[in-house]
Amino acid sequence: MKNYRRLFLVDGDSFIYKALSGIHRLGEGDKVLIFVGAEEMRQRLKAKGYIRSNVNVILVRRGKETVDNRIKGFLGNVVNREDRGQIFIISRDHGYCKRMDYYRKNMEYRRMSWN
Repeated sequence: MKNYRRLFLVDGDSFIYKALSGIHRLGEGDKVLIFVGAEEMRQRLKAKGYIRSNVNVILVRRGKETVDNRIKGFLGNVVNREDRGQIFIISRDHGYCKRMDYYRKNMEYRRMSWN
């Protein structure tokens, strides 16, 4: 994945258009990844012009919590990179809170260990 200043991970399971309402305010170096569970939604986003060079859609197999789990897995791969920027999760689900707290504590511990 290319470097980014801010990375937005969008949960496309619910309220997708409200979540994307501020997409026109993306700055240079910002990247958006929209995780959806249906090909039809990906096609609608493409038809409405949401997909651009810095906005991509990731199609996830349908199933219970598959979009949430894919975002968590992606986050786990990205959060430890040295060159990562700020990461934002756009979702109404609260299942990410524990995961984010874990990463925040882990990153703070690493910063203290490196000094």
